[in-house]
Parts: sequence; structure tokens; C-alpha cells
Amino acid sequence: MLVSRPAGVNTEDLVDLLGELRAPEGGEPVAALVRERKSTDGPYFTFCVNALQTLVVAWFDE
Repeated sequence: MLVSRPAGVNTEDLVDLLGELRAPEGGEPVAALVRERKSTDGPYFTFCVNALQTLVVAWFDE
């Protein structure tokens, strides 16, 4: 769902959900979103920071 991005779906909410679920399979789509949005997310980069936190939780949580 994150990859296809259907109309009306909030990608930020999906990223938050993946973080809550600690879903490592969502890592690559989240990383792709960060690469795609890093140049337009400034100046505070709130989406990118949130997405990176999701990746850390999903991939490195012990």
C-alpha cells in the first residue's frame, strides 16, 4: 500500500503505522520515500526524521 500510494491515503500515517508495528518489511518502501522526499521536505525535514525513526525502530529494535 505504501508503494502504490492510492489516492486519499496519507503516507505519513502509513509510515507511523509501520513504526508502531515494527514491520521490517516496510523498511525499503520507507527508505524509498525518504530518498524521494528529502529535497522537498525542508527546511525542518519532519517527514524524513519521522521516517528515519520508523526505520530505526523496525530494523534495529532489540
